[in-house]
Amino acid sequence: MSKYSVQIVRRVAEKEGVHPTELDDTLGDVVDPDALDQLMMSLERNQRDSVGALRFEFCGYTARVSAAGDIDIQ
Repeated sequence: MSKYSVQIVRRVAEKEGVHPTELDDTLGDVVDPDALDQLMMSLERNQRDSVGALRFEFCGYTARVSAAGDIDIQ
């Protein structure tokens, strides 16, 4: 896992009050972590042309990663 995928797992674990390895699910259960990182890094490199966001459910939370690279866990 890389930049975005690691941050998502860490932030969800923080909300749950557990170590990232203690989460009930793995990020790979819902999204390909390598594909997520590659997509977001590509958008980051081309930020002036990038719009939108990727949103998915993980461990009962909605993870949202914007084209600008912002990560929000709700």
